[in-house]
Amino acid sequence: MVNNIRRRIKELKEISWHYDADIINSLTKNISDADSKHILLQYANELDLATSLWNSFIEEVQESDISRYLSDLTHLSVNTVEESRLILILRTAMAIKRGLLDTVPNELVVRGVMDLLRANGKRTKVFYFSDTIKDGDIAKSKIRDHYEIINEKYGAFVQVVDYIGSTPGRSLQTGSQVLDLLGSRAELESDYHENTICRSVNVFVNNASRAKFAGEEKSKGSNCLWARVRDPKTNALHNIIGVDNEVFMPFREYIEELYVINGVPDHNMLSDLSKGTQFRSLKHFIIPQALSAITRGGCPPGFAVTKVAVNDQIPGLEIGPNEVIIVNPDHYYNGKSLSKYASGMFGIAEYLGVELDTEVKAEFFHPDTNELMDTRTLIITDHLGKHGGRDTITNGSSRGLNGFILPEVGRSWDKSSFNDYAFYIKEMPIGTRVKFSRV
Repeated sequence: MVNNIRRRIKELKEISWHYDADIINSLTKNISDADSKHILLQYANELDLATSLWNSFIEEVQESDISRYLSDLTHLSVNTVEESRLILILRTAMAIKRGLLDTVPNELVVRGVMDLLRANGKRTKVFYFSDTIKDGDIAKSKIRDHYEIINEKYGAFVQVVDYIGSTPGRSLQTGSQVLDLLGSRAELESDYHENTICRSVNVFVNNASRAKFAGEEKSKGSNCLWARVRDPKTNALHNIIGVDNEVFMPFREYIEELYVINGVPDHNMLSDLSKGTQFRSLKHFIIPQALSAITRGGCPPGFAVTKVAVNDQIPGLEIGPNEVIIVNPDHYYNGKSLSKYASGMFGIAEYLGVELDTEVKAEFFHPDTNELMDTRTLIITDHLGKHGGRDTITNGSSRGLNGFILPEVGRSWDKSSFNDYAFYIKEMPIGTRVKFSRV
């Protein structure tokens, strides 16, 4: 049976060199209809063949044979790249036999297996967002080193483009940073570069706040969530993996599919990703995140995964028609905010029935207690240069999904003085609600 397993894996490997889950991105305006049909037909045939080979492999092999082969492989003193990949593939087969992947579409499982087989040093770029990232500590070095270990083990090349830190315990900021990245990228791709095919982005979010789970047995925390997020502006399907649930709130309505990545069956350290070491963000979550990136959005090979309902996992974010929520102040003390309008502050002005460059009353409420913290008069404007040194609300350059504008609460630039920084924004916690009314 071991030889049969090896033969089947070899067949999968041979087809994997031709199989390409992203071949659709080869289609451009310059390709004729005939060539397009040929490429799509080739893609469909290879996908069908890959799926057929995998399905027949699962039908033929017995759970007991997988278990024995896995035991032999995991007890070797040295594992090559090929053996390391084989272990993950066999663990995927084991998870299927045990019904631990029943809710995951077969296409995602096959993609995970096939793209792992064909990884071979291909560069994969990812973004890493976390409230544990701060300048001056060694967290980034440890995280980077863990990616390097994974790259060496599986013959891949996952490269972190950037590490973005946020306020500890305020996952709404991290989620809004992700929203800003995806929205701004979509604007550049579609509006400035006129791309017709837009690439998906791999984003990792690690915000398992200790404060939320203090005192719980075995330090059990958030589930490891995997969201497939569709941007209506570009039709790109982004993969966002991590914790905790609040991170996903700003882009909740765009989640096409949501999964819980439970862990690796029978693994001593990774059988349950939500419990164990308090350093899960470093030791637990990076592995499925990296494997998903390596397989270009495939189901992380070797892990048990369950599809879940978005409404059951992620709270809704209610925003009133006359308010914004401050989510990500920049270093100029502009309070980037979420509103319910695609047009940002224009929508608020229309709701209030006021013209631009009009003073409005702004009340600032604490995100946790709803206590009124401050009341100010702001000018609602589309041009910061008009109102030097005055508190304002205007539309910034940040974009959410589908082109939604993130308005900014701050202060207008005043070249004649140093009174152009909205230092009061520094005192407002992430999640502060700002309610506007007519003066």
